Amino acid sequence: MTPYIKVAEKLLIDRIVSNKFPITRKSKVNIGLLALSCFFFIVGTGFLIYAAHIWFGNNFEPELAAALTGLVCFSLCVLSLVILAVLAHYRRSEIEKNTQETIQQIQGFIDTANDEFGEPIQENPKTAVALATALGLAVGNRIL
Repeated sequence: MTPYIKVAEKLLIDRIVSNKFPITRKSKVNIGLLALSCFFFIVGTGFLIYAAHIWFGNNFEPELAAALTGLVCFSLCVLSLVILAVLAHYRRSEIEKNTQETIQQIQGFIDTANDEFGEPIQENPKTAVALATALGLAVGNRIL
């Protein structure tokens, strides 16, 4: 049981001491600055909403001022959701486009390889399987 605890301690210390955040694998400084930025964004948004409420309160009845403040917040929420949906659609279309390009390139490579090696493989199938096995073994040993 002791070797497992030592390994776990070593992994934990490596994660803490490393410059990368364990979940996102991004720099801890980047994560910290992003969190600080989000905090100030939320605080700033809160003050903007409060300022809008005060302004509405000076110009309208209190009930109407609260309703207008809520309407502005709701409108900003809907606007941000629409922007998020547009970005997600754009990202999805880019991924699909890249996937189609990759599929076409792979298909072209397969067609070229089939043109070059198709006839010799059909003439000597056992030799081709043996050669493919040996190459797979060599590549597997080199990668691992």
